[in-house]
Amino acid sequence: MTQSSAAGTLYIVGMPLGNPGDITLRALSLLRRAQLVLAEHPGTTNRLLNTHGITTPCERYSPGDTMRYLQMMTTGSNIALVSDVGLPGIADPGTAIIDAAWVNGLPVDIAPGASAVTAALAISGLFTQRFQFFGFPPRKTADRSEFFKEIADYNGTIVMYETRRGLRSTLKDLNRTLDPKRRMLVAGGMTTPRAVLRRCAVADVNSHEYLELAARRGPFTLVIER
Repeated sequence: MTQSSAAGTLYIVGMPLGNPGDITLRALSLLRRAQLVLAEHPGTTNRLLNTHGITTPCERYSPGDTMRYLQMMTTGSNIALVSDVGLPGIADPGTAIIDAAWVNGLPVDIAPGASAVTAALAISGLFTQRFQFFGFPPRKTADRSEFFKEIADYNGTIVMYETRRGLRSTLKDLNRTLDPKRRMLVAGGMTTPRAVLRRCAVADVNSHEYLELAARRGPFTLVIER
């Protein structure tokens, strides 16, 4: 793809974890400067844009439309890539357009903002000198079994994501797989009035209270101490 001398930029824009007031001034500036915002769920993103008086068009990001996005950039359009919460491109389909922009020599910039990984680690009070991010657990049984074996073998703090629908099964699998004395944090809806922040031992996650968290606001970040 031939790059225009006035090519637009792909902005990777970190979004608040919950409270719309947490967005950075630079993130707001880039969202206003963009000609298009690509979002996981435009309804969620539009609510935040409206809160801050931003009128940039927003559409659902589709990896299948990557070539269209690149063509827009080569003709001078700036595109902002966002997630519902936190930083796009981490356990996120937006990686495809980020990679494509680099491959095609198009400018890429970032307003990092919030990350659920580091926010959950910081608020947990658990061991953070060595940790590994494992993303979302797989859904297929064979892959899932290997995933939980891998985290059980890791000698450090584990950070992972889970959806509201998957939380119940994952808490049960952690209870079956890990040392029951290991401490952990279950965090969801961070920075909102309805935030879920529960610190417990792995042995406790099969209790009624923790399994009922699956009915609360997600997605969730789990931090499990070594």
